[in-house]
Amino acid sequence: MTRISLLRVALASLALSASLTGIASSADAAEPPATIDFEQPAIGNPDDFSDDFSYYTSLGMTITNAFGIVRDDARTNWGLVGTNGRQFIGSNAGATMTIAFSEPQSFFSIDCARSAGSPTGLEMAVQLRNGIDLVAQVGVTFGDIDVWQTITIPGPINYNTIEFPTNGQNYGCDNLRLAPAKLPPSGSNTMPTVALAAALLAAGALLTVRRRSAA
Repeated sequence: MTRISLLRVALASLALSASLTGIASSADAAEPPATIDFEQPAIGNPDDFSDDFSYYTSLGMTITNAFGIVRDDARTNWGLVGTNGRQFIGSNAGATMTIAFSEPQSFFSIDCARSAGSPTGLEMAVQLRNGIDLVAQVGVTFGDIDVWQTITIPGPINYNTIEFPTNGQNYGCDNLRLAPAKLPPSGSNTMPTVALAAALLAAGALLTVRRRSAA
């Protein structure tokens, strides 16, 4: 095979690799954030709550150390009404509320507010973790009861656990927005294996021809 033919093979292989890489990149594009509004399970009584988290477990979310999903339309107990629908997730436990995901996430946003029984100036440091490793942390200081603040970390990040440490104080959160992380496989920034192999073979053959010619 002539050097020109070998060069054409190499260029064709590189073009194929670029095409396959483009297809893979399109398939791995980040999904838009999804919203968890904590309207499930639907609570009929305006001053009631539910500690049934099975719906969220079915979505790949494990919620621990939370009081429950709360509906407090009259603001008589918690002093809160959710920001996306009437319900919200409330915590007044001594331990840190945690939401763990079965799949890694790449985006984070949530609305939170302090509730009745908590002190003015309550501080929270929302922590995102990948296993035990701290990925990101955002501190917030709450004002009056039922004054919600949106906490956002746009990413790209890679986390699978959210922690809400507040030293056991009372607060509520709603409108959780997240997106699954599209983690590229190892070496994905290189050319696909088949195309890369073809290109290397062609380039090696071309190099051999040149060396032989030079000899």
